[in-house]
Amino acid sequence: MEKFGKEASDFTKKTLTGKTVWMTFDHDLLDLYGRTLGYIWECDGDFSTNTCHLFNARLISEGYGRMERRFEFMYYDSFDALEKVAKKAKIGIWSDPLVVSALDETSAKEEEELRKEQEEEYLKLQKELLELEKKKCEEEGICDKVPSWEEITKKMT
Repeated sequence: MEKFGKEASDFTKKTLTGKTVWMTFDHDLLDLYGRTLGYIWECDGDFSTNTCHLFNARLISEGYGRMERRFEFMYYDSFDALEKVAKKAKIGIWSDPLVVSALDETSAKEEEELRKEQEEEYLKLQKELLELEKKKCEEEGICDKVPSWEEITKKMT
């Protein structure tokens, strides 16, 4: 278990034992390791009464954990803001300089992975769009009427 993992586990058990909680989900139900990916809501009654608090956010804001940066999710910006506040206040995991250094390095790698994935997805979508445009052009028989890049730049000079 990671440093502060036992504290986070104990805090979760102490806080949620005997309570009714609700779970909501984002994109995927499981991560690469088969763990459930979800949002845990502490509620005073029925989930629909709007008396619920997002427990995941509480874990981050009280320094029991950090946010995942390798993929986007519904509360990415909110969790990021909460983590920054906890880090600045040196709460929980953010109170140990060695842990902070290791987590900063991990976060930077995760953000780079996410940026690369987004860039790859963007390029893939651009390619698909170009292929669709080419197909449409060919179906309508207007491809020879669309000027090439060379023709466009030649007219500009």
